Amino acid sequence: MVKVIAKFIAKDKEVENIKELFAKIVPLVRKEDGNITYNLYQDVQNRNIVTMIEEWKNIELLDAHMQTALIQDVLEKIEKHTVNVEISIYSLLI
Repeated sequence: MVKVIAKFIAKDKEVENIKELFAKIVPLVRKEDGNITYNLYQDVQNRNIVTMIEEWKNIELLDAHMQTALIQDVLEKIEKHTVNVEISIYSLLI
């Protein structure tokens, strides 16, 4: 199993735009082969920080997901709404 933590720091007044981008794709991604969870969270102390936490059955299925036109399109569009994007991928240790 692999977990993805994708942290997006929104430009001022851009959180709603980020939320709208993900609202369109979340139901579709949740149906993808290998997806276990795909949830968007907002930091309770800094509302400009939005984090996608994902779980996938394996790295190969995650890689396939990342190459889809759907995700490539979102990653391209999200750039204009963020000041920073940090994506980390973790494997289960214990």
